[in-house]
Amino acid sequence: MSVPPRVGDNLAEFFEVLSKRREIRLRDKLFIVGIPSGIAFLMSQDGNLQAVAASLQHPVWRLFMQGVTLSGDFSLLLLICGLFWAVGNREKTGRLRWIGERGVVTLVLSRIVVEMLKAAVGRGRPRATETADPFLFIGPTMQVDFHGFPSGHTASAFVVATLAAATFPQLRRYFMLWAVLVALSRLALNEHFASDVVVGGLLGYGAARLCLKNTGIPPAPHVQRTEQKGGTPTPQTF
Repeated sequence: MSVPPRVGDNLAEFFEVLSKRREIRLRDKLFIVGIPSGIAFLMSQDGNLQAVAASLQHPVWRLFMQGVTLSGDFSLLLLICGLFWAVGNREKTGRLRWIGERGVVTLVLSRIVVEMLKAAVGRGRPRATETADPFLFIGPTMQVDFHGFPSGHTASAFVVATLAAATFPQLRRYFMLWAVLVALSRLALNEHFASDVVVGGLLGYGAARLCLKNTGIPPAPHVQRTEQKGGTPTPQTF
């Protein structure tokens, strides 16, 4: 004969659920308030940060930053993901196909959002004026010099870095370091303010995490067994 639950047990369970809901609501509120507040504070410091970035103009440093920023170009990353997709389909390599197809789709969708924001906000790039005014907003425009917010290179880099980190977790730190360097290169080359690259990075990372949430993690690497001398099988992954 089953024993009916006591009233005290029901109340304890009720208050436990209620406390968890309050904790979730509080976390959501902190996130909703914290992100815009952080961006607003960063915008207030954009001028100072840009002055520091502009002071680092050594030719070798600029050449390095130009190479890094080229690696975060949307067209180049889209081409690489497309090649991964094609090679993965041809060679039946699950992880290459996974990152290729999701990379192409996520890059394109995130790019659409970024370009819409750029055109709608109309924030001037640091090079748009002699004083690099971080508060220069002209509203909806198609002028490239006023497509500063957010950074498209940074968004694309964080899309690819986040998906690549999920596909090859052992190389996670290197992918994320590359994405951060792309963001820094946009500052060093006087193309964006700090808040532009931070928002671009958040958009790219968020788009990739949304993709991972809805499509699942990458497939496990294919395992092929080979023979060593002496007949002992050794697994190889690729």
